[in-house]
Amino acid sequence: MIVQAGGAPNHRAYLRAFLKETRERLREDAGPNLSAGKEILIDRAISKIAILRAMEEHAAENGIFINGQVAPSLGKNFLGYSNSLRRDLEVLGIERKGAAAIDLMSYVREFDEQKSAEGKSDAAKEDSPAQEDVPDVKE
Repeated sequence: MIVQAGGAPNHRAYLRAFLKETRERLREDAGPNLSAGKEILIDRAISKIAILRAMEEHAAENGIFINGQVAPSLGKNFLGYSNSLRRDLEVLGIERKGAAAIDLMSYVREFDEQKSAEGKSDAAKEDSPAQEDVPDVKE
């Protein structure tokens, strides 16, 4: 693997730390008792992330154009690695979650409880004297 084999430049220790943390987070997201296949997918995803980061840093240091053309590493290669990483994450089951579905019965119960509480509050106000009915007492 790139991180363990020294493929990441030594002066980029932050990249090593990022990749290590990302691996741990992916393993947590994938759940306990990972299959060998999921372990391999996570390792490949980390390698792809490292390559993508190296490409991004190279582009930041050297620009994205060579002789007026997009640098080859940022053309098909970058897109290929990005799409491959996306597919790995999809297979691992790590995708953006939509808003939680509303349980209609729970919503109705909460709504009824809220209205019932408001009704009790209104009834309590009717039983107590209004502010203008209370005489102003001066000592």
